[in-house]
Amino acid sequence: MGFGKCGPRLQRQQYGNWQMTYNISEQRPGKMVMWLDTQNRTAVASCFGQIEPQDFPLTAIYFAYFNYTEGVAAWSPALDLTPYRETSTAYWIKINGKSLFTVRDLKDFGTNTATSSTYSLKGTHNGLIKPSPDKYKIEIVKYCDNSDCSRIPEPSSVFVSPQGHVVFSVWSVGQSLRVNGVLALNHAWCPVRSAATVQ
Repeated sequence: MGFGKCGPRLQRQQYGNWQMTYNISEQRPGKMVMWLDTQNRTAVASCFGQIEPQDFPLTAIYFAYFNYTEGVAAWSPALDLTPYRETSTAYWIKINGKSLFTVRDLKDFGTNTATSSTYSLKGTHNGLIKPSPDKYKIEIVKYCDNSDCSRIPEPSSVFVSPQGHVVFSVWSVGQSLRVNGVLALNHAWCPVRSAATVQ
């Protein structure tokens, strides 16, 4: 995903412990349903290194757009050329039935390829997701009045890759971390993972 200074080296999926499941049989029109399992563990995998502090608040969740020209509400060729911008969105994120306070379409640095996207749906949750023995129900829903819903593509048509993958990340942009004794003031860790797709 396009995360600016938090580039591919810091996005390796093995750096994150948390797992998400996308069950095709649970899906309904107008929404996508996923389950995030933290396994009651810290979010940072031990292979990333020794970090301080070990328990820090995570503030945002991101979902990659695979069909961004259709899904991003403000998409235009000019936006493609913009290094960074957050814009209004046609989708919203719910966690355990609670709508997040702020959800935006994010255009960040990088190049769009078959395996990367500079566009994501960014939901700010300010620590709502934390280690827990229970799974979190995550929903992406159309954000519209009833009369306008038909013009918005189904979430599954823009957030699911042609290979059937949903790609997400949970991290904190401004979190200072000491990694193996070296201080990183921000953009220190941002694992990008694929949800497990099941029938």
